[in-house]
Amino acid sequence: MKISPQEIIQFIKAKSDHPMKMKELSHALGLTSSDYASFRNAVKKLIASGELIKLKRGRIGIAEELNVRVGTISVAKGGFGFLMTEGIDDDLFIAQSKLLTALDGDKVMARIDGIEGGRQTGTVIKIIERGIRNIVGLFQKSPTFSFVVPDNKKIQRDIYIPTKLSIKAKDGQKVVCVITEWDDPNRNPEGEITEILGFPGQPRVDMLAVIKSYDLPEAFPEEVLDEAEIESAKLDEITVDERIDLTKECIYTIDPEDAKDHDDAISVIKLEKGFRLSVHIADVSHYVTEGSELDKEAFKRGNSVYLPGMVVPMLPEVLSNNICSLKLNKKRLAHSVSIDFDKRGKMLNFSFSDTLIKSNAKLSYEDVQEYFDSGEVTAKIRKVKENLDTARELANILTYKRISDGSLDFDLPESNIILNKNGEVIDLAAKIRLESHRLVEEFMLAANQAVALHLFRNAQPFLYRVHEKPDSDRLQEFS
Repeated sequence: MKISPQEIIQFIKAKSDHPMKMKELSHALGLTSSDYASFRNAVKKLIASGELIKLKRGRIGIAEELNVRVGTISVAKGGFGFLMTEGIDDDLFIAQSKLLTALDGDKVMARIDGIEGGRQTGTVIKIIERGIRNIVGLFQKSPTFSFVVPDNKKIQRDIYIPTKLSIKAKDGQKVVCVITEWDDPNRNPEGEITEILGFPGQPRVDMLAVIKSYDLPEAFPEEVLDEAEIESAKLDEITVDERIDLTKECIYTIDPEDAKDHDDAISVIKLEKGFRLSVHIADVSHYVTEGSELDKEAFKRGNSVYLPGMVVPMLPEVLSNNICSLKLNKKRLAHSVSIDFDKRGKMLNFSFSDTLIKSNAKLSYEDVQEYFDSGEVTAKIRKVKENLDTARELANILTYKRISDGSLDFDLPESNIILNKNGEVIDLAAKIRLESHRLVEEFMLAANQAVALHLFRNAQPFLYRVHEKPDSDRLQEFS
């Protein structure tokens, strides 16, 4: 009789007043000798994962019922840590002296010690799984030994590197290393260098350091690239009958000047009762089908990562920068939402559709702002001028209504890093939030609200980001 790990845990919970040894537990479960090997392996895996814990004299118990917690450790720059356990709201405070050899991101087992200063405290008793893979830092060499000083301030120990594992790194170079051994908290961890990035200040070294620090993928597997090429040919197979043809509509994109891809496009027209806003999002799902190699790789990456002068994409370029990009005068597949507003900006109704669209203009935020400020109609603006004027009118109405309804508008300063063709930083400039930025933000917010309402009304499970009411004490302190 095979028994699942969940059944083992449930049985032990039911017998929590009488912790048993492995063989005793097997007999109590009614297992035969032929089942024992697989049962023992299952129990060992549960102990390794931290769900079960081995007590004195080999008895087995449930971690959460034995004043022990299992979770992921988050180490602060001050050296202390917090143990976060799924399903438990309050983190467990771990003093630096009680971290054992735990590093930020490790899965650990900790004993609950008590309460100090109003919060639970604990001590790490076991490292279950190391969370950090690559550690980027500065290689420093002395006549007798070498070590890496981590860039990540949460790792407060230098890593000792044996000479034979230094791959001829030079003093002062940025390197990537991994920890090979660290069992004694009184000694520094040992490691080996896996890659030399170069000297600080050299072009792209800092960018590479970020990529390596976060284990960002740098290349797509061949099977993913092959699948992307095949999928990119699908546009020619689409018939208009399968979609609503909007290629004759006035549709345009507004993006940063240096944008490589165009994910969304807009259109606004006047109605007798108010306005109709249409937001069109590139239909990536048509090309990235569930369970495909593209889908698996995109799931693993999670999102595209934007760095100054470069991007680590979620999808291969043939999709992200081409067939799934709403390029000027090119037919593209989209998911579209049309929203009707009255003259005061109240949402009246909305509808969703799979569409075929074609962008009439490729505008930057600066192009649009220049037109708003000067009124000068350039060649880029001419085709969409009337639509853009209407868009501006609706955006102003929506902003006024949103602020009147109590919305907060956070306009936080951002920096724009300007690089030369060699990847060297040549200037830092403040990013200015323009009226054209606000226009696009209002329309994307309206599209999100329509989607959320549609899902809510149809009782569809969905992830929402919500903002709870602030704690009254913190609100008073803020005031």
